[in-house]
Amino acid sequence: METDEGVELVVDQEKNAEVEGRQEDKQTEIYNIDLDHSSKVLTVKIVTTATQVVAASTLIFAAKPKVIKIAAALAVSTRRRKGVVIRDPEEELHT
Repeated sequence: METDEGVELVVDQEKNAEVEGRQEDKQTEIYNIDLDHSSKVLTVKIVTTATQVVAASTLIFAAKPKVIKIAAALAVSTRRRKGVVIRDPEEELHT
């Protein structure tokens, strides 16, 4: 080991220590939470007077959905060969 390599190792260790120190500072900034913030922002308004509410209601009748029946499509003769569908055009015209 030469002296230059030893100096480089010491410099690298010092840089690593600085980086770790910065990470600790950043984490303390992140975790520095103002716990009294919710009590500052959220306030409860207490109402002691009562008010009378009058509600009117009317019946709303819902319409019944209509079911429409659609005839199923006629089956067309098809043959499959190696993933290819072959149709006969004359059979499709006789619908």
